Amino acid sequence: ETETDTGTRFLTRFNPKAHHVDFYDLSGPERDALPYEVRIEPLVSWKNRSLEVSTNGNAFFGGGLNAQYGSPFVITHSVPREPIVSLGALQHSMANGFERFKPTWGYAALTCREPLLPQVSHAIGNSMALPMIPPDRTTSQVAGPRPLADHSFLANLGLWDDWFFSGIASQNRFSSGGNLAQRNVALAFFTGERDLPVARYRPETDGEDARSLALSFFRGTIASDTGIDEVASHIRVDGMFNVNSTSVEAWKTVLGSLKDRPTAVSDGSGAESVSRDNGAVPVANLFNPRDAIADHSSLSDISTPEQWIGRRTLTDDEIQSLAEALVKEIRKRGPFLSLADFVNRRVGNNKELARCGALQAALDSDEVEINREHLSSNRAVSDLVAGRFAFPEAEQGALAQGSPGYVKQGDILTPIAPILSARSDSFLIRAYGESVDGAGNVIAQAWCEAVVSRNRNFVDPADEATTPIDNLNREANRIFGRRFDLVSFRWLNPSEI
Repeated sequence: ETETDTGTRFLTRFNPKAHHVDFYDLSGPERDALPYEVRIEPLVSWKNRSLEVSTNGNAFFGGGLNAQYGSPFVITHSVPREPIVSLGALQHSMANGFERFKPTWGYAALTCREPLLPQVSHAIGNSMALPMIPPDRTTSQVAGPRPLADHSFLANLGLWDDWFFSGIASQNRFSSGGNLAQRNVALAFFTGERDLPVARYRPETDGEDARSLALSFFRGTIASDTGIDEVASHIRVDGMFNVNSTSVEAWKTVLGSLKDRPTAVSDGSGAESVSRDNGAVPVANLFNPRDAIADHSSLSDISTPEQWIGRRTLTDDEIQSLAEALVKEIRKRGPFLSLADFVNRRVGNNKELARCGALQAALDSDEVEINREHLSSNRAVSDLVAGRFAFPEAEQGALAQGSPGYVKQGDILTPIAPILSARSDSFLIRAYGESVDGAGNVIAQAWCEAVVSRNRNFVDPADEATTPIDNLNREANRIFGRRFDLVSFRWLNPSEI
């Protein structure tokens, strides 16, 4: 952070699986899009080399490239130890830098495959705009020509409303205390013997035999193609949360739902244990992180190791301020028509909305102190550096964004993503009726209230519940969609209105 020549957000473009690219022939804008910086320094002798290393032979990174500021370990990504159950956890995947083309000239033509730039760290679930691309676009190019794509925006758009993780997967001892084959997980869930890892998921059998239904999703012990497509129609979410909510208390409950929950952690040797953060909300930034909490006192000093290898927790006051800031962003940007719309930035000429999504904007807002130290002037990208990009505002912010000490949107989304929706499925409906005489005078009045809940089936059962909307045969289903169940009904007294 202290020794970056270009002064950019180096960890946002740090892709541990980066392709080999010939950097000798690259222009300045091309180098800005890559996850490394190249610097050549004089070497007098091996005994007096300027590259400092630790006693174990590790180089230094993070806060600096020397022992004074740097850390011999910096953890930015995790490899899951068990099947993941949240789209937010895909922020640790390498969802960018795909092979695009082979250079046609120079040394690079012999050895290199140039990726689709820029390489982006933590693409899925996060929403930071790319400074090389104008705010009203998701694709562009730099000299070369080299094509550019907003990997985060495009990946979120393709995933958040069409895919989910059911949790019906083989479970190992680390997650469940014993090995469970995928088919046995499905049987236990649909027969009511055991919850899925997302405890809010409930089986929806529609009167079918639970065991037969579970087995219908498999061909022997392997999930069938039809089972993969249809299992979602037999799972409902108990208490799904609408991201368009403007209730601070509701968001406070959702954002603080992990309070006092145990966290699987490890020590320097890799030994695993469980830590409880009494009165605090653990941040899900890494799987099985080091048990070293980066608090505000340690974040003020770039040399403290906790912010580079550890984890964060949030207090009640921080959850409160985050909920308040998020509601402000929702009022500013909503209504969201899809989950991807909520997760992503708002592409357009409004640079404030185009810079990042609602949740990240709330995390980095002035009234929220969660990332306060990272956004201070001495730990943020300078205006001079940001000014050389096509979208300068997108580069402004924390230099160390992507480190464990900086709380990202994807960290907050990971534990709550399975219960989020951009619409509601339960509604409270009130109706009024009156009777009048021949002269138009009201002689009777009545008020009623009903609670209805949308279910998986279409209004006309001639179309199967799994039929794509574009393939519906019945006009009633194309107009009215899914059926609503009457949950409750009652007459109201005038005093209740």
